[in-house]
Amino acid sequence: MNRNQSVLLALLQKEDYIDKPLLIKWLLFLREEPPLRRLPDFYDFFSYEPFSFVLNRDLSFLERCGYLQVIGSRIFLKTRQALELPEELWQAIDRAYNKLKTGKEVVSWHTRPSSHNYTGEILTVGYEGKSIDGLLNLLFTHGVATVIDVRNNPISRKYGFSRRTLSYICKYVGLRYLSFPSLGIPSSYRSSVSSKQELWEIYENDLLPKAEVYQKRVIQILSNERGVLLCYEYDPLDCHRGILAKVLREKTGWEVRDLRKGAFL
Repeated sequence: MNRNQSVLLALLQKEDYIDKPLLIKWLLFLREEPPLRRLPDFYDFFSYEPFSFVLNRDLSFLERCGYLQVIGSRIFLKTRQALELPEELWQAIDRAYNKLKTGKEVVSWHTRPSSHNYTGEILTVGYEGKSIDGLLNLLFTHGVATVIDVRNNPISRKYGFSRRTLSYICKYVGLRYLSFPSLGIPSSYRSSVSSKQELWEIYENDLLPKAEVYQKRVIQILSNERGVLLCYEYDPLDCHRGILAKVLREKTGWEVRDLRKGAFL
């Protein structure tokens, strides 16, 4: 059982049962507390109604393990557990519970996609340190319509980021997902170079020219809708997507921006 799942059980042990909308409100209060605000992998929510794929996965896991039961929108505690959580986290849970019981309103958590006219730009993002819900919230914030996955091997041990799951999630929330493995770097190249600088030079001068047809496809997509080049690393300058963005800028003249770091070229 991970920390987030332990927090869910700690919340339920205060009420024995709770309706899911109230649980989500409780978690939104909890996200505002200092111990949780510092944690990048606590629950994120996105879209016009608060929704979390990670929360749904954890509730299903706890139900399979016999800790709780979900009937409709109501969640019942089945067994009480001795939970080992830091004292500051217990205090944060109590403060969030008091806000819930006094009818305090949640600080606005959602954003709507930008509606201004789209004229073509090159956006990038890395999901390092983000949950799938946190990434989706970021994409919605910036009005992204298409996720362009440029990993050569789009699998991940982190929930939500392997190609099959990510494609399903994007479709579920109304985003288009496209995977271009040929715009990534095969692992054999990564293991055969002595430095990242050497790897970037091979990528720009050898691999990208062989993937010209896929670059044209990406340019065609970005000409018509706001898309984002997706890979893992937080810093685009520490990732091949930064090189790809530079090459695409040279071909189009468009501005380049990372959704988490801002302009970087």
